[in-house]
Amino acid sequence: MCGAVGDTAWIHPGDEPVMLFHGTDDNTVPYGSDMIYLLGSYPLLQVDGSYSINARANDLGIEHCFEIYENQDHTPAVSNASYYDTTLNITRNFLAKYVCNESLNCSYGPTITGMEEYADENTLMVFPNPAASQVEINLGIIGDKATVSIIDIN
Repeated sequence: MCGAVGDTAWIHPGDEPVMLFHGTDDNTVPYGSDMIYLLGSYPLLQVDGSYSINARANDLGIEHCFEIYENQDHTPAVSNASYYDTTLNITRNFLAKYVCNESLNCSYGPTITGMEEYADENTLMVFPNPAASQVEINLGIIGDKATVSIIDIN
């Protein structure tokens, strides 16, 4: 989560799988390779952030997931429900490979939304959930003719 390593050369073939979440505008831990500054002014340590770790993992064939939070600072999931939801779902999907022997899935969704009229979980999917301004609705086997109402709980 918005982390870094001292040097991607420390990552070797066969290393453990890794999950990476990082904001591109992180002012605490570099998104790529850069210097960490003490009190914002004093150079402390050169490190490799998630972008660089992702590149190294790709080069070495290490299983991993990398979620980029565009234009976000350090740990956006802490203060934003949408980013928290995304982080939680991707973490669930990633861990399902190692706990439940599912195939690796680094995507957000879909999030299943339950409805009494459509009990089959493959029928209706809405994601991301919650959403700030846009959602995708997959009507599945409902077909081409359906009425969709979106209601703000507030």
